[in-house]
Amino acid sequence: MLAVLGYVLAAVCGWFGPGEVLLRRLGAPRRSGQTLMDPRRLLERNYLGWSLLAIALEALQGLLPVWLFRLTWPDSPWSLTVLLPLLGLASLRARPLPLFSLWAGWLLVDPLVVPLALLLLEGVYLLLRQARATTLAGLTLLPLLTALLHGSDGVRVAIAALVALVTAWLLPNDTADPPRFRGVLSLDGYLDPTQVGEEWVRLGQLQQQGLAVPPTWLLLPGHDPELLLEALQEQPERSWRLQGLVLNRSRRCTALVATAIAASAAALPARIYSLLNRIQAALAADAAGDYGLIALQPLLTERCSGWAAVDDRGERTLEGLPGDRQRLETTSLPCDRYRYEQDRWRPQPGCRGDLPRAVVERVGALLSAVSDNLEAPVRIAWSDDGERAWLQRVFVNVKSTD
Repeated sequence: MLAVLGYVLAAVCGWFGPGEVLLRRLGAPRRSGQTLMDPRRLLERNYLGWSLLAIALEALQGLLPVWLFRLTWPDSPWSLTVLLPLLGLASLRARPLPLFSLWAGWLLVDPLVVPLALLLLEGVYLLLRQARATTLAGLTLLPLLTALLHGSDGVRVAIAALVALVTAWLLPNDTADPPRFRGVLSLDGYLDPTQVGEEWVRLGQLQQQGLAVPPTWLLLPGHDPELLLEALQEQPERSWRLQGLVLNRSRRCTALVATAIAASAAALPARIYSLLNRIQAALAADAAGDYGLIALQPLLTERCSGWAAVDDRGERTLEGLPGDRQRLETTSLPCDRYRYEQDRWRPQPGCRGDLPRAVVERVGALLSAVSDNLEAPVRIAWSDDGERAWLQRVFVNVKSTD
């Protein structure tokens, strides 16, 4: 019975994230409405106490379910499988993958393997200096060390490999560290809202929380994009989306001037200089703008795209069409519209059902994750590549309309 309770508790922790909820209730430090839930980000901002609390709460989410299971079967290698519903449901809700929970639960199961893996991982991080690569190295070390120390126990080794493989599969692809270039900003670093606007700060915070945000670089006045463009030449077949924006520093907001598509990296310089000219024209015509910036993102495969919102009354709505965002913004066809009612997304009058149900559910989960993190009325622009819903833009202060 206690073993079953362990699985149930793991599922509850994965779905609801009680540690995150508690941190919000306690008033964890936030920037632009964002609760800083990631312990590493808290450390970066010198919030040591909050960081330690966040680590402890996430570790407890892995320790308690495993401990309950082991009260029934103390030496069973199957106790590691209790972590699977925790990891799987957190990924399904588009929440950050609770890796501290994994390491803490694994430590309870095998107190020899985890310290050795962490010791080796320090050297790996110093060598690679990349978060995703280091995480994957840790997930490789855990079953490898299990095999070395418990080679005669085939079941233990097989379960360790299974849990590590599932975790690696659930690890978001977009957690890879974008390359850093002198004078070019990326969403994985600190962004000043007076320099880039609140929208990009929020997108960076959400990306660092593990949500699906495309890798993004921001070119500001005086930045030299040559190193960035040189690196992007290594992906000659990839297409790119560029957005020219004008920033109002006092309001910390950006206004979209124009967008452009570069079919290859070779076309990027011409597109950048074309956008710069349009930005200069916009600044000359509008005294409210202070300066311009350009956002550069890889062009995603957009099988569906649209908008979704949570208003100030907590009502959730979703709209979109099959096709990319450019088609969405130019077509005369009405969007499919859905409203979240009675625990499910329900089509509204006039909805033709062109959006696949799986897309609606993925976008709904993405909207929930954004709303939970920002804790404010929010509107998002999204796209779906057939496997994952991506967050393209985010706006706050959405008012309800009667």
